[in-house]
Amino acid sequence: MDRRPTNRAAAAALAIVLCGACSKDSSGPAHPHDGGWTGLIAQNQPLSFLVAEDGIVIVTAALPVSGVSCADTIVSLVGRDPSEAAFAITGGGFTVSWTTSRGTRSLTGTFDGSSASGTLSFVDNVCNDTQSLSWTATKAAGADVNLAGTWTGEFSSSQFSPTPGEMTLSQSGAALTGSWSAQSGGFGTVSGTVTGRAATFQLQQTTPGCSGSFDGYAVVVPYFGDLVFFYSGEDCLGPHVNGSGFGQRAPLSAGMRAPGGSERSITLDW
Repeated sequence: MDRRPTNRAAAAALAIVLCGACSKDSSGPAHPHDGGWTGLIAQNQPLSFLVAEDGIVIVTAALPVSGVSCADTIVSLVGRDPSEAAFAITGGGFTVSWTTSRGTRSLTGTFDGSSASGTLSFVDNVCNDTQSLSWTATKAAGADVNLAGTWTGEFSSSQFSPTPGEMTLSQSGAALTGSWSAQSGGFGTVSGTVTGRAATFQLQQTTPGCSGSFDGYAVVVPYFGDLVFFYSGEDCLGPHVNGSGFGQRAPLSAGMRAPGGSERSITLDW
C-alpha cells in the first residue's frame, strides 16, 4: 500500500511511542520480538524496523542502487497503521514485501534471540537494477533517537485531507510526552515510548465537543532525519483509518548526498 502525503516537502509530524511488549492475547506471554530493531545492509547502509504485537509494522531500508542508467541511495519505507494487519512473524521468520513507484522490495528474515538476519531483495525500475543483499540487525535496548522539539507539517486520514499541524514533544529516556494541534482546530496530548529509531504512540484529542483517541507507529527516516508515521483511531467524525504523515523539525536539504563525500544522491521512496 502506497500512502504518501500530497505535499511531501512540508508533510507532517505528530506522534511517537513504542509498545514494548504488547500482546493481542493479554492472558499470554509478552511477544519477545516486540520493539525497535536496527542494523545494516550491504555497503553499511542502515536498516530499521518496528515489531508490535508480534507483527512488523514499519520498515525503512537504504538501498544501494547501482544500475545501468544511474546510481542512487534509495531510502525505501513501508508501514501499517494499527487498524491494518501487520506483516506476520511465523515460526520466528517473516517476509515483508512492498511496491513503490520505483519497483518492488522484499525483506525476509529470521529472529534468533536479540538478533535477526536475512536477505533484502529489490528491483529498481528507474536505475534498471536488481539485487539481493544480506542484512543483520539487533533489538534496541532503548531509544537511539531524541524526538524532543517542535515538529511541523501535514497529516491526513480517511476522514480528512492533508492538514497542517504541529507537535511539541519532550523526551526523557525512552518516554515521550507533549501536545499537538492542527490548523483545523483540533488539539490534544501525546504520550509514548521510543525504541531504537522507531516508536509507537498514543494521541488524545481534547477538542471541546470532539474528543478522540488515536494509536500509531512512527520511525525516523535515515539520512533525512524526518518523522514518518501511521495511525488510526476515532473521534466525533467517526473511525479514522489509513492515517499517515511526514513531519520535519527543519526543511529537507536540497541536493542531499550520501556520507563520505559520495556523489550518490539520496532519494526518499515510499
